[in-house]
Amino acid sequence: MKSQESLFTAAIESAHIFDNAVREVSQTSGLLSALTHFQTVDDVVRRLAFRAERTEQVRHLLKVLVATGAAEERQIKGQTVYRAVKQPATALPERYQPRYENLTSWYGEGHAELIRNGNKGMLGDDLSFMRSPDAAIAFNRDFEHAWRTNLQNPLYEFGRMIAVRELASRGHRFLDLACGPGFGAMRLAEFSEQPATITCVDKSADFLDIARTNVYPQATVTFIERDLNTGLPPVVPGSIDGVLFNGAFHFMQDQPARLREIWQALRPGGVFVLGHCFSYSGFADEAMHDFYFSLLRDKAYVLPWATLKDVVTEVGFSIFKELHRGSHSYLIAERPVGAVGPAIQTDFTDLAAQVKVLGGDACQEQ
Repeated sequence: MKSQESLFTAAIESAHIFDNAVREVSQTSGLLSALTHFQTVDDVVRRLAFRAERTEQVRHLLKVLVATGAAEERQIKGQTVYRAVKQPATALPERYQPRYENLTSWYGEGHAELIRNGNKGMLGDDLSFMRSPDAAIAFNRDFEHAWRTNLQNPLYEFGRMIAVRELASRGHRFLDLACGPGFGAMRLAEFSEQPATITCVDKSADFLDIARTNVYPQATVTFIERDLNTGLPPVVPGSIDGVLFNGAFHFMQDQPARLREIWQALRPGGVFVLGHCFSYSGFADEAMHDFYFSLLRDKAYVLPWATLKDVVTEVGFSIFKELHRGSHSYLIAERPVGAVGPAIQTDFTDLAAQVKVLGGDACQEQ
């Protein structure tokens, strides 16, 4: 039966499946066997012959092992060190048995195997991912199943639905920024009270090709291939009723600049929804989130939720609703009627000390 409680239970179980798939490859690769005593991340990288530029990814992997109970983390002489909790009894890993009753009402059948096999296949039973100079998760068809699983998980969809309903109540002219395979745009078309006009923007040609195959009831949908780090596509100022930027704003290197452009695109009274994937609140998916994002080819520039809200407000938006579900948070804000322009010209460099960088070659910049 679907309920808010079962939503959280399903999300937690999904995170456990992910974490334990990582644990399995850590065992088959010899990583857990190598953790016979407390070692730093650098020690682990050298001992397992991982590439030096994978150091941050290895750090996040070790934190996943801590989350599964397979390893422990301590501070010794000012250094963070890790050790396996116990040596594996056999050469074959003990396979995690999913609690299917916690999953099926939200995820459907087969979800557990998709997560497990996808992650094991990506990382390799010998953790070959960590020895490859160019392995990374990318926004393309090679990882379509992984992205579909991630972008349609119940926590994501729960927030998306609330966001879309708010946007649809304000008009019918929408921007879906970093639209991915088009799931948000589909919801906008479904819930718009009149035929919607939706502009979908994404840097991935593969994602846009997938999005073009969707059905958008009664909507006129335009697809634009564009890296939003270069700015929004040309938009008549004040011509947009609602902007959806769901789960990708952290890929923007100059976030205040994008916010100012969104403010200019919206009409007075128009609504902006921002979905954030990094609300650290102790939820069970945090280690999974950080590890997954560290594997991306693209860098994520993650601001703390409180700082992100401050920047949105300082640019000139009025936040009138927030939603928190696990590690997912949403803010819903409007461009105030009567405001004449973005309020500040804050540069992202002013926020650099608060940014957590994941993915890309971030390991060289920590």
